[in-house]
Amino acid sequence: MTKGTMKKLILAVLAILILATMFQDRLIFIRQPISTYSEKNILPHFRGAAFRVEVKGASLHGWLLKKESQSLIFYFGGNAEEVSYNLPDFQQRITTSALLMNYRGYGESTGKPSQKNLYADALRVYDAAVAQLQPAKVIVIGRSLGTGVATYLAKNRNCDAMVLITPFDSLQSVASAYYPFLPISLLLRHKFRSDLNVPDLKIPTLILAAQEDQIIDASHTQRLIEHFTVAPKVVNIAGAGHNNIQQFPLYWSELKNFIDSIEL
Repeated sequence: MTKGTMKKLILAVLAILILATMFQDRLIFIRQPISTYSEKNILPHFRGAAFRVEVKGASLHGWLLKKESQSLIFYFGGNAEEVSYNLPDFQQRITTSALLMNYRGYGESTGKPSQKNLYADALRVYDAAVAQLQPAKVIVIGRSLGTGVATYLAKNRNCDAMVLITPFDSLQSVASAYYPFLPISLLLRHKFRSDLNVPDLKIPTLILAAQEDQIIDASHTQRLIEHFTVAPKVVNIAGAGHNNIQQFPLYWSELKNFIDSIEL
């Protein structure tokens, strides 16, 4: 290899590393506004459920669905999920009160998302909602990226149960599998290490995995399961993909049965 070729190769590698560092936030946090569909067909039915929490550098917006149940669900969505789409299903299928908050930069929430901010916001939202509602039990639910937030919250606040939907061991591990030619451990600012959170948890946990998940390989879910001290219940939903798992009846029946069992 000539010196000129070597120089071009080094410059190309450096360019890739710089771009990977600069644009990782856009790849990880795909901010979603409230869609026209949701604005017209969903939100008119939930105007009275609006819930806001003021945090450092942002105003977080979501919806609190109040039921007769004395328990409370915290729901954390995926990296491209504006959570208002879930409101009809949580209202109709789940009998437990639920708080669904959009991350910073999603929906009507202001601010910039990051692992640090999502972690801090989860604690602040928990503290505000628990102080106001005084729930008898707390169940935390996370989906995809939200599983990283859910495991962090469960580790740092009192939660009675947890549900992880299409989870992974760490975003670092997932990104390394996608980009094996990059030093992900050095470049990635948002590692979402659920594998470091779950060993400390002793609460009942349900894992809902999509058997045809094309985004989170089953190996990442299995590695996470192996880090639990108390074995979770694992349900693999046949035919389900990463983005349509909620469309399968088994998803809702398992979710409802698990939540109901915690409330007994």
